[in-house]
Amino acid sequence: MIGGAIVASQIAVGWLLTNHVTAAIALAAILPGLALLVARPHWFWVLAFPANFLAVRVGPTGVDPSTADVVVLFAVLAALPSVPWHSKLLQRMQRLYAAYFALLMIVFVAFPNRETFVSLMQRSSMFLGAIFIGSAIGYQNRIRHALVALLATSCVVAIEAMRRSVISNFEAAYPFSLNKNATGAMLGMSIVLSFAAFSVFEKTMTTRVVVGISQIVLVGGLLATGARGAALALFGTLVVAVLRNEPGSRRPITVAALACVALVAYSTIKSVDNEKKNDQYSSANSRVVTYNAAIKLWERDPLIGVGIKYWRNPELASAVGFGEPHNVFVATLAETGLVGLGAFVLLMGGTFVTVFRRRSPLFRTTLLVMVFRFFDAQFGIFWVAVGGSLAWLMLGGAIGAELAAEEGDGDTGQRLPEVQQRHSMAYQSARLTTAVK
Repeated sequence: MIGGAIVASQIAVGWLLTNHVTAAIALAAILPGLALLVARPHWFWVLAFPANFLAVRVGPTGVDPSTADVVVLFAVLAALPSVPWHSKLLQRMQRLYAAYFALLMIVFVAFPNRETFVSLMQRSSMFLGAIFIGSAIGYQNRIRHALVALLATSCVVAIEAMRRSVISNFEAAYPFSLNKNATGAMLGMSIVLSFAAFSVFEKTMTTRVVVGISQIVLVGGLLATGARGAALALFGTLVVAVLRNEPGSRRPITVAALACVALVAYSTIKSVDNEKKNDQYSSANSRVVTYNAAIKLWERDPLIGVGIKYWRNPELASAVGFGEPHNVFVATLAETGLVGLGAFVLLMGGTFVTVFRRRSPLFRTTLLVMVFRFFDAQFGIFWVAVGGSLAWLMLGGAIGAELAAEEGDGDTGQRLPEVQQRHSMAYQSARLTTAVK
């Protein structure tokens, strides 16, 4: 019935806008999404995970929202009625971001332009909006669906990356014309999130085989992209996972992936050193030039920097070097000065502390994704739509799932995966036994 209504609406739109072909096509394309938003809102929540691959820009120049931004925005709207607002952890994250936003408003007052405003709105959607979506997913027991959607999409992208690399004589691959560094980061985070499968799904032989094959494919895809920063970030994250003995982290497949990525990390260090010596316009040298330019701009106003996305300012274009710095701390200092750096440390530090104190499997996996994001931010761009919200989606999922588990076997108990329900029942039984003694 819903499908018939969508088709009828599209025909009506086409008939009414016969003389406006572009508008008719745009509205006809939007209608299925709007219908889905009303009829099956949880599909939008789940799609927010794989949507992080969508780097295509859909907005006007200067604003540049990506398809991922649009999907996350719709997912936020769809998730708002189902967000567990009474969660104390969720309220803590809102307070943390409110403090971060308030400090950055100082920069906005100093540079009241469209670039700064749009960037602040985008960051709000990427961080807080993603946490809202994730919390609805976790609270309504949709984590499994989100992970399946993410891993399935990631495997398709990884296979395409390997295919392109092979037919191009093992050059760095751009699967589906996606940016190789952003794609590599997404594949790396997908590998890390695959550990969550051991706590969300039953630990059957099928789960082990499927997750193991997925990890092999994803590692192959990451290597095919040639994303050296993502490879280094994955190496550091896997070391942390093994040291913390995370579920599935010491399986032979994971250890083999660690060895493989370690080899890439070593070759990366060697190749970067060679690039610096032999190629003036290499990736390594361009980063050094951009870092130096950013630091010089920061020195103009150490307190509040020179403005968010300053590299698009025509007055500063000649001093920017090669564009945006591929390091979160250098970029933060140049854009927002010590005020912005303090805000960033407050937000990330508070988030890390909050996650580190939790002991559930989903929070432990979330910590690993955040570790990956932090490592990758030393070689790439932090506040970017592609892949930018995945860690915070997972954080929200962990918050929602923990709240559902704490609320027990009542009405919300039906939302819990079977594994979590058994854990919750075992916990209540242990409490009862202690009380009797």
